Amino acid sequence: MATTVLVVDDSPPLRRLVRLTLDMTDWTVVGEAADGEEAIRAAYELAPDVVILDQQMPVMSGLSALPRLRRASPSSRIIMWSNDPVAHEGLAMGASAVVDKNQPLDHLLVALALIAPSRVYTA
Repeated sequence: MATTVLVVDDSPPLRRLVRLTLDMTDWTVVGEAADGEEAIRAAYELAPDVVILDQQMPVMSGLSALPRLRRASPSSRIIMWSNDPVAHEGLAMGASAVVDKNQPLDHLLVALALIAPSRVYTA
């Protein structure tokens, strides 16, 4: 069973890049959102396994949305994906990981693999 992902970022090209990257793997992008308010609605409706959440967005920032996301979809794991240092505060608020957007996209894939609830490692 594929792990489901909600991608939240105000940049359509970045959302598209993440979607295209995940489409080449066994991750399933079930939705996208451009701000925190959209993310909360989508998380409630979709209950994704993982939410990739940008910090700096219009309407509602990632940190402002995070507690409401936790309530909307309690089982979702959240990755703060941002180049804003304040995103690290998300760990104390329930995020499972923080990935710097300035790093190669492989770092996001590693974080997904480490925190996804349905992933199993076999050697």
